[in-house]
Amino acid sequence: MWEMDTQQVGASRRRQLEVAASRATVWAVVSGLIAIVAAIVSLLTYADASQNGGVFYVWWGPVVFGVWGVLRNGVKARKLRILASGFASTRQATSAESAAPPIAAPSGYISDREQELLARTSADYVDGPWAVASRSDLTRGWLLLSRTPRGPRLMFDADHGRGWALYTSKILDVALVGKGPNVIVEVVFQHPGRDAEVRTIIGPKGRIREIFETIGHRIL
Repeated sequence: MWEMDTQQVGASRRRQLEVAASRATVWAVVSGLIAIVAAIVSLLTYADASQNGGVFYVWWGPVVFGVWGVLRNGVKARKLRILASGFASTRQATSAESAAPPIAAPSGYISDREQELLARTSADYVDGPWAVASRSDLTRGWLLLSRTPRGPRLMFDADHGRGWALYTSKILDVALVGKGPNVIVEVVFQHPGRDAEVRTIIGPKGRIREIFETIGHRIL
């Protein structure tokens, strides 16, 4: 039963990521068209002015905006498709594989050869909900999102103490509980044969939102 639910969640996440990747591709194409049209208009007005005299316009703003949009959305679409393919491989994992690795692992548990790093940001985390946390509970380190042979995975590399690794297919919900320069999010996840658990992550607003949006959890 749990394995079936995991596969359904993985298929849903994969569809969400594929739709988001298609949307990013469309915006990359639109941005490219804006840059091309702006460049053509600039060249035509320059050619006319050089032959007949007068004023010509260089639309450098739309050109720069268009090129930036192509790069930004192109990279985003690539990351989303990589993650979507990761969810596809997760569906094929056996129930025995699904039981490993454990929820908590020493820092550096995942070797570089086993993963493709997609995003990284400084962050803090607390085991449990934010409402009952104290400053002394915070663990500082780095939050990483990577693609592995068994699917996308979040990893916390602690500066001191123990880190952890969590396959994104185990995530049930992500809730925003505080915001400012940093955001505070509670991640609800569940492993087979266990009750649902909560882990709180605190980090830079833009990077944390990008990481969770990439795995299909939009933080408003």
